[in-house]
Amino acid sequence: MRVLLVGVLLAGVALVTAAEPAAGRPRETEAERIARETVAAVRASEQAGLTTSLAPMPRRQVVAGPLTGRWTTCQLPDGFNPVHASVLPDGTVLLMAGSGNNSADFAAGHFQSYVFSPDTCSSFSLPTPGDMFCSVHAMLPNGNILVAGGTKQYDPFYGLRTSYEYDWVTRQFVRRPLMAGGGRWYPGATQLGSGDVFVLSGLNGAGALNTQPEVYHPATRTWSVTPYRLSVPTYPHMLPTAGGRLFFTGVAFGGSAVRVGFLQPLTGSFQPVGGLDTNRRDEGASFFVPFSQGRKVMVAGGAVATTALVDLYATANPLYQAGPSLDEPRKYLSHATLFDGRVLLVGGQDPQSNPVFTAQLYRPILNRLEAVAPTSAAHQYHSNLWVDPTGRAILIGGNPARGSVQRLVERFEPWYVDLADRPQITSAPASIGHNQPFTAQVQLATGATLKHLRIFRLASTTHQFGAAEGDFTLTRVTTPTGAGWSLTSSPNLTPPGYYYLVAVDSRDVPSQAKIIKVT
Repeated sequence: MRVLLVGVLLAGVALVTAAEPAAGRPRETEAERIARETVAAVRASEQAGLTTSLAPMPRRQVVAGPLTGRWTTCQLPDGFNPVHASVLPDGTVLLMAGSGNNSADFAAGHFQSYVFSPDTCSSFSLPTPGDMFCSVHAMLPNGNILVAGGTKQYDPFYGLRTSYEYDWVTRQFVRRPLMAGGGRWYPGATQLGSGDVFVLSGLNGAGALNTQPEVYHPATRTWSVTPYRLSVPTYPHMLPTAGGRLFFTGVAFGGSAVRVGFLQPLTGSFQPVGGLDTNRRDEGASFFVPFSQGRKVMVAGGAVATTALVDLYATANPLYQAGPSLDEPRKYLSHATLFDGRVLLVGGQDPQSNPVFTAQLYRPILNRLEAVAPTSAAHQYHSNLWVDPTGRAILIGGNPARGSVQRLVERFEPWYVDLADRPQITSAPASIGHNQPFTAQVQLATGATLKHLRIFRLASTTHQFGAAEGDFTLTRVTTPTGAGWSLTSSPNLTPPGYYYLVAVDSRDVPSQAKIIKVT
């Protein structure tokens, strides 16, 4: 007992010592701590070994069965380190790197971006006017990509005030006004139901945490600041809700003061949500659970192998509950919702910075994780994952240490990709509005019937997260010409922009996607 008591007393002394500032030194503010922890996390993420991280690995696991899928590979251009990915309305993908975590390229003003075609694995270079490395980006109602912030200085990192729209028709970056709230490096952003984009956090032009949220208004191409300030860790994961609030999932980058709960973005009011071990979720994954119509959220990994689930509307005070476990703890875990309603979880590294090659599929109906074939190469820090119009998941990148570049592209082809009798959408409107019935024609296999029409937001991901992603099942309605469909979800959940439209038949086989516009 004496030994135990001494241990407790020593622990108490340690806590007091850590909490009290040194004599004559001001107490560190929350914003200063978040900025310091962000820089420390970035430096730690770049200490992984290059030999094991970048070398292709043999497949270490054989998974049998009809639903496992397979991986195929190709390569990106030599020396290109993609950090940001946005699917465009024509099905190609904007890949941005800027200086690509390369201080020499930064000093030389060598900034890179490419447009990538998943079908052919071909790409072409774009003139890139500034360093968009570790900026944030979001789709706008017209399909353009807003790019805000970036790198003003390396070691320590300072953030730029610049903003651009990538015009997907002319294939050019168009300069927009400087952000009103200051510079941002590692900021967060998501589109609101109005089509405006809410931006917050990041390190400012002096390397301190930016606590001034702001909003980009694409209709007027202007920025405005909010009437409040907010300290949240960099790259915070936030998802839209039906009521117009943003749900902070409890995952962010490099910060211990992670918020979990609902933020009213225009006023700053906040409702906390409990039940999550936030100190273990740094650099994990979070996403809407498929088929939940945007009401359920899962967080996965970080420094742990556990997951957690929350129903945002179950009660007035929702709580996270434990979910199924991953095969091992992992950070920088990428995720993408497949057209059959399962979520692919892949890539990343363990808490010791060793690459993780295994992959799992989350089946929401069974609330279960199942193993699938592993990747053949490491995809760690700075990797990206999205689903293309065929329903394949495309995994790119990986930058575990400065100077390293993972060129290998790995494409996960689910069981449905090679089916000869997949449903086929033969006609559908080019655009649809909320609560406005429409008709679509679908060619079906013999004996099959049409079960669902579903939409999937085009992905725009950075650091393994896309803030406006989600899948939504359309509602069957009666139109003057017969049976039809309607998008009845709130515009806050399905903001204006471009989506995949996918038909699912009675066998649960999905079609290839038709890209449509939601107005």
